[in-house]
Amino acid sequence: MGSRRPAGYEYLHRFWMDDSLIPYYNPKSRLANPSVEEKGYIFEIQTNFKLKRRVVDEEEQQVMGSEIFAEIVPSIDDSWWLEDNLSGRLHDYWMSIDEIKWLVNEALDFAQQKMAIDAAKYACYSVIPVVVGLDVCTVQREGETIDDTMGRAIRPEHIFPLSLSFVLERRGPGWRYNSEIEKSYIDHKDFLKGLARYRPDDDVGLAHMEVCGVCLLHSRATPAAQVSYLPCCHAFHLHCFFRWFNDGKSSCPSCGDRVPTDLEKYDWDLENNKHIFLIN
Repeated sequence: MGSRRPAGYEYLHRFWMDDSLIPYYNPKSRLANPSVEEKGYIFEIQTNFKLKRRVVDEEEQQVMGSEIFAEIVPSIDDSWWLEDNLSGRLHDYWMSIDEIKWLVNEALDFAQQKMAIDAAKYACYSVIPVVVGLDVCTVQREGETIDDTMGRAIRPEHIFPLSLSFVLERRGPGWRYNSEIEKSYIDHKDFLKGLARYRPDDDVGLAHMEVCGVCLLHSRATPAAQVSYLPCCHAFHLHCFFRWFNDGKSSCPSCGDRVPTDLEKYDWDLENNKHIFLIN
């Protein structure tokens, strides 16, 4: 993604502590070498996706969706750990590298300050629960119609499915990684999780897709939706990929080339530019 943020978006955040999170996360099963003295630091990201529209000289806000995910780090000094594990999802919000680094450092600084102020309280805690309230805002630009603003709005249904992301999510007392819970077609198409994701207004994104072969919308009609492409080099909206395969399809909607599962052996026919499935 680089360090460039597209125009017409803003990210607002706030921090607070929430002891009610503690039963939902178990750091001892997450940390590499847990000990009695070791603390886990929960950073739960509570995201609201908002649309900000201009009304005369004011702004109106509309919440278009929300999601919650988290990461646990073993030390307040492990900014690299927190940044590495949160950056994948935050990139999906089109946050720049610099913005992600800044958010992570601010969250760690907040946790450190709270630990210093309330040292007696947190001395007996095995888990330090920090909440990051994040507003991902699509802002109506001057002269832009609200329909155009809505078309480029960042919202959950237009980005990589959270349920398939390698992040923590609340699921009653205790937790598991989402990808460990998911028992669907995606278990046998793991390469889909690693597909490069582009904005349609990136040069690469436009070079690979003008019209999505699943929803038949032009890439400029939904400029916030992520674009990616299959091994056969045909590009689609990423969320359309998952809907297509989740409906039981097994081939590219443009050329009909079959998409192999992780359990199948195959090679690539360079002359005919397609997969060759091998017999065991």
